[in-house]
Amino acid sequence: MREPPAGGCTHGKIVAMAAAALLAVFGAVAETRIGIIGLDTSHAVAFTKVINVDRPPWTEGFRVTSAYQWGSRDIFSSTNRYPEYIAKVREMGVAVVPTIDELIESVDVVCLETNDGREHFWQAEKVFAAGKRCFIDKPIAHNLADAVRIYDLARSCGAKYFSSSALRYTDVAKAARAGKYGPIRGASLIAPSPDEEQGTHNFYTWYGIHGFEPLVAVMGTGVKTVSCVRNDDGDSVCGVWKDGRIGQLRLQRNKWIYSGYILPERPKDPKSPLVVFDDYKGYEPLLEEIIRFFRTGEPPVPNDETLEIMAFMGAAEMSAKRGGAVVSIDEAMAAARGEDGFVPMFNGRDLAGWEGATNTYCVTPEGYLTCTQSDGIGESGAKNLWTTRDYTNFTIRFDVKLPPNANNGLGIRTPPNGWCSREGMELQLLDDWGDLYNGSNRLADVHYTGAIYGVVAPARKVNGDSYLKKPGEWNSVEVTADGPRVKFVLNGSTLVDADVSQYSTDGTVPADGIRRPGLHNKSGRIHWCGHGHNIFWRNIRIKEIR
Repeated sequence: MREPPAGGCTHGKIVAMAAAALLAVFGAVAETRIGIIGLDTSHAVAFTKVINVDRPPWTEGFRVTSAYQWGSRDIFSSTNRYPEYIAKVREMGVAVVPTIDELIESVDVVCLETNDGREHFWQAEKVFAAGKRCFIDKPIAHNLADAVRIYDLARSCGAKYFSSSALRYTDVAKAARAGKYGPIRGASLIAPSPDEEQGTHNFYTWYGIHGFEPLVAVMGTGVKTVSCVRNDDGDSVCGVWKDGRIGQLRLQRNKWIYSGYILPERPKDPKSPLVVFDDYKGYEPLLEEIIRFFRTGEPPVPNDETLEIMAFMGAAEMSAKRGGAVVSIDEAMAAARGEDGFVPMFNGRDLAGWEGATNTYCVTPEGYLTCTQSDGIGESGAKNLWTTRDYTNFTIRFDVKLPPNANNGLGIRTPPNGWCSREGMELQLLDDWGDLYNGSNRLADVHYTGAIYGVVAPARKVNGDSYLKKPGEWNSVEVTADGPRVKFVLNGSTLVDADVSQYSTDGTVPADGIRRPGLHNKSGRIHWCGHGHNIFWRNIRIKEIR
């Protein structure tokens, strides 16, 4: 990316003359070029005017130079804007290019403004592939499933992006976020939420985000359950946070009102405890954050928070369709990921549902499960963490990140405190790239990631490399245990798909002489096998097979 000018001041006439001479020879310092995707929204014109024409001080070093027209191709309220908006941005010095590839090639950073959320995934995919910072305007996607796809894609390729409604940046919302009012006990906001008339978007992604986003901005993340009642006039949404606080929304179909109140935990005036929510302040507060993001690469809104807001809206729609029944954020996320029936095994806050080496395993500030450094290796299970109940047939999914030379494992159908690879079954988790396990230290094939430890070797790529990502990167794992069949999938590739009834428990098949009496267990606990390495897990969830 072209870095914006650092700025500074001159010191005396000689320095000023020297600077002028340099400019005459080399030209002005290059500006950071902003590209706009989608001229089907007034935001594209408004943003360009502020940056290219009004030029407040915080826009220094930036200019909108190129735009790609498309946007929506079939939403009439969007497509009828193209002629007017194309003419307007051209008047402000913007070149309208014929393809999105040409746009990306000609700019340093991108504002993805397309009004049609259905287009966002493939457009963002191109920007992410080019490694350019990207602001994605509301809605980040037309439904939660596509928002998840954008989130996962960005995470897999390290893309820098953020998305936000301008309503996040009202004065009251910013003050609440900054802690001016102290802890927030609750909030009740009013916002418009007209439907997209052609039915292309989910209930709230088209415009309701302008209510959901400021509510989460004020209350913070942590929505747990949602209920929603919907009629022709509007919607009444009630969100319950994990700590028991309640936030409410009154979404109006045909009225353009932004209002409401915030209830601080400790109001300054107990006789008048409410803080009245203010109207939005135009685009400039949001645009200033976009420019700051383009300068620094630091998203002002965490991507996890944006995904939670989308899940909040998704759960509200599910509730409305069920007549107001309570729907959890977890259920909405599971449905979006095609994970109906999966339930979380780890809550990101504590070790509820787990026992064993609770002094060795802990939760990080980011909400990850980790195995800390320990004072030894406990093959007997003394260093293991296991579930508080047995599981029989199931699919478990999780993300795992290994440091160099790490060693752990997923034990299944193992007794509490049991030795997983013998008294149950262990699926290996190992840094396959580590120097402790390669070269002259190379292990037997049945000891690498994905192996049914000591029994079945995992598949490898044609060139012999592991399917495991390099240390420090997140890997996606899915393990299915259904009767004697055990399947291990790593980052989308099947490493093991075996019928363990073909292998003996007495050390004869395979013929290594090691007795594995637990290999044919029907049920047992699920373990993480501690070997004293600082491994991280997240998104641990399970679906039992009945």
